[in-house]
Amino acid sequence: MGLRVGQRVRWLHESGEGIITALLDKKQVEVDFGDGMPMEVDIDEVIPIDQTEGVYLTRKEDTARPPVEETPKVLGSRMFVVSLAVVKEGIGYSFYLMNPEPTDLVYTCYLKRKSKLEGIAVGRLARNDYTQLFQLGTAETQEIKGVYFQFINFVTGQGHPHQPFSFDLPWAKNQLTEIPIGIPWLESQGWTFPLRQDRFTQDVEKTPESDFIRIRQTDQPVTRPEPIIDLHIEELNKDFLKLQPAEILQIQLRTMEKAVSDAWAHAHPSMIIIHGVGQGILKQKTMEHLKALSFIFKTEPGDPARFGQGASRVIFKEKNS
Repeated sequence: MGLRVGQRVRWLHESGEGIITALLDKKQVEVDFGDGMPMEVDIDEVIPIDQTEGVYLTRKEDTARPPVEETPKVLGSRMFVVSLAVVKEGIGYSFYLMNPEPTDLVYTCYLKRKSKLEGIAVGRLARNDYTQLFQLGTAETQEIKGVYFQFINFVTGQGHPHQPFSFDLPWAKNQLTEIPIGIPWLESQGWTFPLRQDRFTQDVEKTPESDFIRIRQTDQPVTRPEPIIDLHIEELNKDFLKLQPAEILQIQLRTMEKAVSDAWAHAHPSMIIIHGVGQGILKQKTMEHLKALSFIFKTEPGDPARFGQGASRVIFKEKNS
């Protein structure tokens, strides 16, 4: 491919670009994707930017709206997260949908008022963009009981159909009583609410009682739930938008190490780590840390039906081994 140190490259099948910092061998190079922590990648996974620049130079820019400043990338956390933003404007509030994902999405939005769902907004939102959903007066905002969303995310001309998902955001009269924070995308103060896809969440409280009775009657051992640690940064730090990528990664790794140690100390045979897909940096660093732990037997991909490609299972050594 003729790669060289200092050359800009782009992921072949994902978003993101970086600069080659070293040529390791005939099959691998070291690339810095902007976080100051170069990672080893196969040369088949990247393509020189000068080979694709023509495509980007011929794109029509949207002149109707000034360019939106990108939010800090959440390393490795790509289970799909968008946000609802609310801004006080005049005598009411404006509701916005923000999409920092590397995929476009189609959305529908409903308001729950007086126990009824009312359709209020529908549309398509491009990656790394935002849109205004609706405006309500102060009294109308206090009447809301919930905000319900349906999403389908996709990349035009690429990939395969994604599973649609819904998000039901409960709403109370005091929902907007906390001190508003800065929202860089909107250049304003307001409130944000993450709307994330929880494909890996299990509600054990909804297990039918008959299943528990059957287990007791057959004297089968009850298996403890497998621990799951979610490394999405928005779950670990509410001010994650103010953090630098290196700070985000350190928080995620510290959380992972503590969760793994706790699972081992409590004699769990295995656990699940949700690291997402993204640029693969968080997964790579996680694997490096796990290899250094003497009580780890092996790692393997998590169940794709539950976690997609964004999780790994850690299997511990037996205590007496």
